[in-house]
Amino acid sequence: MRKTIKTIKRLANSSMGNPAFEITFTTGQAVRTKANISDAYIIHAGMEGRSVDVEIETTKSGRQRIVSIDY
Repeated sequence: MRKTIKTIKRLANSSMGNPAFEITFTTGQAVRTKANISDAYIIHAGMEGRSVDVEIETTKSGRQRIVSIDY
């Protein structure tokens, strides 16, 4: 699904030491990256305002997490 990034917030690293982010899209939807995904390494502040392909999964409890992000 193609979405435009409004803001990127850096969160604390996962317990394994990998980066984590909360990305807010222009639609107002705010979603965190799934723990320990390799795509978290390509996220940077320069992506704000850019349109990206993003795959979001919804857990059984209803939480949404980014599992893939690409330019």
